[in-house]
Amino acid sequence: MSFALKRKLPKIYNFFKKFEKYIPASTYLLDNKKYLVNLKIISMLSHWKNYPRLKAEADTVFHFYNGGDFIDIGAYHGVYSFLLAPKAKHNDTFLLCEPDDSETKDLLDNLKYLKKLFSKIYFKACLEPIGNGKNVVKNPTIYGHPVYSSEKEVSNSDLKNQNIIKSVALDEIVKKLNMNPAFVKIDVEGAEYNVIEGMKNILQSSKPIIMVEKHPTLIPQNISINQIDNLLIENGYKLEKQIFKDEIAITEIWKNLS
Repeated sequence: MSFALKRKLPKIYNFFKKFEKYIPASTYLLDNKKYLVNLKIISMLSHWKNYPRLKAEADTVFHFYNGGDFIDIGAYHGVYSFLLAPKAKHNDTFLLCEPDDSETKDLLDNLKYLKKLFSKIYFKACLEPIGNGKNVVKNPTIYGHPVYSSEKEVSNSDLKNQNIIKSVALDEIVKKLNMNPAFVKIDVEGAEYNVIEGMKNILQSSKPIIMVEKHPTLIPQNISINQIDNLLIENGYKLEKQIFKDEIAITEIWKNLS
């Protein structure tokens, strides 16, 4: 929906936003085929088509993914499932992980559309924080999305006012779902190290392609960007391509050497 309308007539804009998901509309996905969705989904996808950084990420992921099980950690509303589903094979599994409860309703709504559009794929959702299996604390960030920090990264005084949640290691989920991931996307607002630490078995057995967005300003003080890189290198990975880099985020593709 037009940003000009949002600026000039905000009340009308907000009124229509409430009903977007009930209005059917067609859009082209990255396979250049037309799909019937709704205006809300089209609005979501338009950010990835029109914003240069996000478009570069989407085009790169579409290029490197060639079917197989897909895991999206930090799935938001399921954007990457819409982008990659046209290239999936019969009986592939897509696992969408999004613990932020302010986003999960839209994610689950969009999952209904994905299941109708791509019935050949098994779609699963995980609404728990992905990590290394240890306890985490949900903290807000200046960028709007929360980060799930380990207990040791939070002061004792802050812990008294926080809900402590047990994270789930991706290795555990993949084993339970009997998945063999071909591609894993990680966008977790500073929790990258913990997520990768919890998927070592996957890295060594399935050897999926990884797209990781690292956040220099959000990672814990006891973790560095080099440590995240070294964790991947120690598990047989090399940097394949850097898609984007600024002071806030570094987005890269990593591939297994074997």
